[in-house]
Amino acid sequence: MRKSILFYVTMLLMISGIRQYSSAQTNTGYAVTYSYSSQKFPRTVTFKIDRGATSHPDTIIYRTVSLTAIEGQHFDGVSGVIVFPTGTFSKTVDVNERALLDRDAAYRYHTGESFFYRFEVLDITGKCKNGKVMSITSGIDLTKRDGKQYSDFTYFYGVQRKQIAPDGHQFAEDIIVTDKGYSQNYSSFGPYTMYGSYEHREYFGASKAEILATLEFQAKETNDGYQHVQILVDNLDDCDKGDPDAINKARYMAKFEHGSGELNTEYANYVFPVASVGDNEGAELPWTDLDNNVGKLTLQRFNTGCRAEDGRLIIPANFKSGVVRYDASGNGADNWNVKKSYINLELVDRYAPEVLDIKVSQNAYRTGNELYVSIAFNEMVYTDDKPVLYTSWGALPYLMGKGTNVLAFGGKITDGVAGSQLEIESMSSPVRDILGHEMTLTPRAIPYAYKTDNANYTISYDLNGGSVETPNPTTYYGATPTFALNNPTKQGYTFIGWTGSNGEEPQTEVTIAQGSRGNRSYTANWIMNTYTVTWQNEDGTILETDEDVTYGSRPSYNGEMPAKAADAQYTYMFKGWDAELAPVTSDVTYTATYRATLNTYTISWLDDEDNLIDQTEVAYGVVPEHADAVKAATAQYTYTFAGWIPEIVAVTGDATYKATFDTTPIVPTTIDQSVVDTKVVKFFHNEHILILRGDKTYTVTGQEMR
Repeated sequence: MRKSILFYVTMLLMISGIRQYSSAQTNTGYAVTYSYSSQKFPRTVTFKIDRGATSHPDTIIYRTVSLTAIEGQHFDGVSGVIVFPTGTFSKTVDVNERALLDRDAAYRYHTGESFFYRFEVLDITGKCKNGKVMSITSGIDLTKRDGKQYSDFTYFYGVQRKQIAPDGHQFAEDIIVTDKGYSQNYSSFGPYTMYGSYEHREYFGASKAEILATLEFQAKETNDGYQHVQILVDNLDDCDKGDPDAINKARYMAKFEHGSGELNTEYANYVFPVASVGDNEGAELPWTDLDNNVGKLTLQRFNTGCRAEDGRLIIPANFKSGVVRYDASGNGADNWNVKKSYINLELVDRYAPEVLDIKVSQNAYRTGNELYVSIAFNEMVYTDDKPVLYTSWGALPYLMGKGTNVLAFGGKITDGVAGSQLEIESMSSPVRDILGHEMTLTPRAIPYAYKTDNANYTISYDLNGGSVETPNPTTYYGATPTFALNNPTKQGYTFIGWTGSNGEEPQTEVTIAQGSRGNRSYTANWIMNTYTVTWQNEDGTILETDEDVTYGSRPSYNGEMPAKAADAQYTYMFKGWDAELAPVTSDVTYTATYRATLNTYTISWLDDEDNLIDQTEVAYGVVPEHADAVKAATAQYTYTFAGWIPEIVAVTGDATYKATFDTTPIVPTTIDQSVVDTKVVKFFHNEHILILRGDKTYTVTGQEMR
């Protein structure tokens, strides 16, 4: 889309101003590059600062500088001190750029497409070593409307007339109004009739523009009574009923009588508010200029601050919705008719621009250093040519800003008395808004003290054996931005604070404020750490607790010898601790450990008559073994070893095993015939029946003796 000539001229002036002033202050000692976290807002810009030499430590200052992008609105400003230790090449700094809706309305809109700020690297005296001009393109160009580009947006100003009617009714239709109260059908109107976009509505609201409104309609009576009209903006609550003397939350209410004291069924023209009648007043026949010779204004009432000097109703320029409502009252039937209702809205800007804020770059304020001043207004502003901002520290040329709500100036400090306060004195050209309302910048003091002291001061440190991960600055200048000392660490000790230039009471938070003077020295103070040594048995039982054991001392156990009860399998003997005793560096727990000895048990071996044959010692879990037992034969029997009872199992304790034998009778070769015993005992032996009768033995082959 083809852009307006105004846009290109504005952008050309901005860019040329940036380039002219940027090139005059860039050095080669430090390089600055940047990257974005996202292409959308909000986003983080990471600035990478690279230095050319790393063979020595160095201290720099970094800062953001408001131009047409204002700290706290378009971005979150940063400033501080960076110490480069020897060998360190790069450091990074993050800057947050805000989303459009995170800014106040005045800072969102302009007639271009970009806002600008600077990121700078300064040496310790405040001289700029390098910098980048950054562009924030998140903004709304108000010269565009409905897809078209305009040279400006003065087309918003002027009366806009809109037909209104309740939902479901036509503009020219007779609408019957009853005494049901204001809750009956109403006619609505909105800001987009005027603006066409949310952005324009918000901008005009921020610029303190106003809308002046009047309501026109034709009315007649169906029944004799009183007629009521009400205009509300951004509210429908607590306004249902009532005469104008109970206006509640309406912006305007009026009570009138069509045909004073008698029924009048002819239409007549009405306009509200009635400009010729004051607030909380009435009048006889105030509409004669509309050929209305019957209407009587009983009373009209404006809410606080809602009546303009010309008698019209004031509506905020950023209103969201408005409604017109009608009601009727009287004895008995009191209906009336209304048709052809118009709402007339005129955007009016009666005020010159106002200063919202002044941003001054944070720096070492000394002769020859750069100074930036950005003046923010409540609306977009313009000036003639390239104005100059006159200050108590010197004249600052215009850099950019026409067509935005910020004018940016920058130059070198050339004047000033040591300790003097910066004062904005005047500007070579007046500031005006889009309609030409002018303001003259009035003198104002800025709370920044000018210092001509060119000395660099030293800072010495006694760390008492500690170390600092990020070294602290060893020099500073009076206008160095406020910075805090980095605290040291020391193994086995707790840092309790600095003493020295900050006083004799140790402080863990020490800052050197901007504007400080003089050489400084600081000493680190420590207390030795103490720890707890816990001695515990293998099962977690605490044997001894030693508290307040100092760092580096060797722990010692002074309790009774740790013990562990024997079990069936093992007997235990204290062997030592689970870790080698070492100098204490933290809380520590030592656990007793034990040497396990496998238990042995006595195994007794008995014959079948419970006589002890042998005893052996066998380890737990081992299956005992023993030679077969032997039993001597008798005249009647021989004995063969059959095994041990009970069954032999793995050892779990002392045990006894008893031998068992198989018995074999001895068979005689002859039989004595003198058998006197009647008791027969039968044994089967070698296919013979052996018969014992009394003390005699017989054998019978093939049969059983009875």
